[in-house]
Amino acid sequence: MKTKKKESFVMAKLDKKTMLAANPNSFIIKERVKAKDGSTLWRNKYHYSELGDAVRGYVRHLLRRPSTAKKLDGDIETLLKFIEKLEKTVKKVGDKLNMDFAERMQDPVECHRFFAGDDT
Repeated sequence: MKTKKKESFVMAKLDKKTMLAANPNSFIIKERVKAKDGSTLWRNKYHYSELGDAVRGYVRHLLRRPSTAKKLDGDIETLLKFIEKLEKTVKKVGDKLNMDFAERMQDPVECHRFFAGDDT
């Protein structure tokens, strides 16, 4: 019996409603949604070819949320503080991803799989 190959993996949880995942072809912003039966599931929302584009897309997505608009309430100072907070979050996520990747490359098996293109 063939086992189903996992198509994507979670790279980072960006906030309570959003996570960053990857598959062999793209980086994916996933959004947590409620199913009709009341359960919670993660739905693919946006696909990006580059990691930096995915993180920037997350920031744009977050700025357009209705819940964010309520917090900003048209005040420029509040917007600037919100953007500053987002920039810190993006830096934190980027640093974590870089650190995790560097640690994985220290493992000889992971390093070989990465450079050999082995996606099993």
